[in-house]
Amino acid sequence: MPSDDPALDLALRRKRARLLFLIGSIALLMIGLGHTIGAQLLPALKEPPLTEAAVYTAMALIRPLSTSQHTLHDFYVANGWAVGFCFLAFGAMGIALARASAGREQSVPRSVVIINAAISAACLVLAVLFYPPPPLVFLVISTGCFVASAALAPND
Repeated sequence: MPSDDPALDLALRRKRARLLFLIGSIALLMIGLGHTIGAQLLPALKEPPLTEAAVYTAMALIRPLSTSQHTLHDFYVANGWAVGFCFLAFGAMGIALARASAGREQSVPRSVVIINAAISAACLVLAVLFYPPPPLVFLVISTGCFVASAALAPND
């Protein structure tokens, strides 16, 4: 509900936009944590199903580069860690940016929010097409929060 004070309305819009941006960034951080801890460390604690174990065994025998000492499974594991760390960094930078803009009583710049929304939407499309459901919830949250934050953020 708008008030009679335009300065107060602007401050509330900035605060809501920052909060949504922060929530979206936390969702990305959660994807990074899940990708590194959940996808890389937890499977080592349990025995995989036979079909999954057969795939991992086959991947461990294939060397995609004949001169490399690394197997296809090594590349798969390294890619998992890299994606996890990228999401961790992406989320952490968003949290730092939201906190810095809160200290200045400003909203996160709209261009940054739009870029984050576009990246999250692209990751959401890739997750829907190629990955199992766990990251979908967090990607929907982050994309929705970034889009709403962009809509709320004033043109400062």
